[in-house]
Amino acid sequence: MAGNFVTLGSHRDIQVLSPTLVVDVERVSAATVPHNVTFERIVPLTIFGTSAADAYIGELATAIEQRLDSGLADAAAFTQDVDGSGLIIDAVEFVVSIAGGPDQPFPFSTTVTVPVTLLTADPAFVGDLVTPLFEDALAKLRQTAGV
Repeated sequence: MAGNFVTLGSHRDIQVLSPTLVVDVERVSAATVPHNVTFERIVPLTIFGTSAADAYIGELATAIEQRLDSGLADAAAFTQDVDGSGLIIDAVEFVVSIAGGPDQPFPFSTTVTVPVTLLTADPAFVGDLVTPLFEDALAKLRQTAGV
């Protein structure tokens, strides 16, 4: 177990990569530390039960925590969706918000959904792809709020 997550449970599963390719995996449930965001990480059976699995799970926990610590997001939740090819993808949905103007008593908020594969890709590469999703959402909120 790593310092940035706590495991909650797991079960054997398969990951469908294409109409003719599946991989045996262990689906591990965990929660990030300190924000306690519950998520699932598909761990290939070839590394399940090794220290490599901890690092594999930890990279997603780190990515979630970094977005929350950066101030770009207020909250996060694990979700699943269907991609363009009809396959299920794991994603994290982040809540972003801004305060309204002086005459607007409530905050303006929306969500940014980021696939797990994008969150856990090479950090140098991901920063250029993920951050603009948040910046775009915040710009739209500012436009809507008129601030």
